[in-house]
Amino acid sequence: LRSIEIHSLYTIVKNKMGLSVPEAGKPSIYSINIELLRFYGYLGFWITVIMGIFLTRVFSDKPADDETILYKVFGFNNICVNFDYAPSTYVLPAFWACTLIVWMFYFAAVFLRLNASVAAGHLDKNSYRWIRFFYFFTACSFTYFSMIFAIVPEIRNIVVNNTIVGNDGGYNNHIYIHTTPFFCLQIAVFFLALGGVMDGLRSGYWDHLDVPRWFYPGAYVYLVCLAITVCFKIPYALNAMQGPPGTGDRWWENTPTLDSIGAFFDSTFLFLGAFLPLMKTVYLLWFKSDKLDRLHLTTAHHDHQWGVVNAMKK
Repeated sequence: LRSIEIHSLYTIVKNKMGLSVPEAGKPSIYSINIELLRFYGYLGFWITVIMGIFLTRVFSDKPADDETILYKVFGFNNICVNFDYAPSTYVLPAFWACTLIVWMFYFAAVFLRLNASVAAGHLDKNSYRWIRFFYFFTACSFTYFSMIFAIVPEIRNIVVNNTIVGNDGGYNNHIYIHTTPFFCLQIAVFFLALGGVMDGLRSGYWDHLDVPRWFYPGAYVYLVCLAITVCFKIPYALNAMQGPPGTGDRWWENTPTLDSIGAFFDSTFLFLGAFLPLMKTVYLLWFKSDKLDRLHLTTAHHDHQWGVVNAMKK
């Protein structure tokens, strides 16, 4: 069982600065299963999604599937359609905020483990820098993803001389502000997977876990499929947001067949980016729990004596 000892900040400062403060009581030791934090992060995401689907289908005033703004712009409804209508817009931000807290704890734990892996000579510094960048970008993107709950697509009227002459069909800055965080999330999901594969391979962590041999080629196939999916989805969506079909504003015109392919890649991304990683985490927790890395956080309590009485006498 590999474990990483992380001492309290006060202990580190005391040792570095030569402070001497009497210690009282025994230290408290907290053991953190990093993979379990990852599991809770994915679980929180799926709870948010399922709650959005339930609230949208049962309580919202969402129009028919082929009448939503997302359908008119992109040619299909993705998972975000369940986040765009009340009461989902009232409830889901709180669920995502809780999920985000779990992910931030996970990234903090991963950063500590990466530092310890470098110090122990398990991971080279160049790989460490790249993995750290991938995880940092992912943490920022997960935070930025919160914007989709604040700005939802809307149709604005076109007014000429105080007269409404039509509407913009939803092709306005709201669709960009709403979709850009999802673009970042897609890239982040790939970076999260890439960082995990690099860490598992180059630090020897997967060898330590004794994962099946198919894990290694399977990881490369998974990364390639996820990369292809993301590389299709982002340009496809950017093209669709340029303007309504038939206006000449788009870089290329989407056909019904292309829209069907777009819907397929959208479902594929959800499967590759959120379902398979959850299944991998469940597998590791179930079959490799005795070999998973843990963080051991040690905290100590101290009694501080201040020179208040002497200062007052002076």
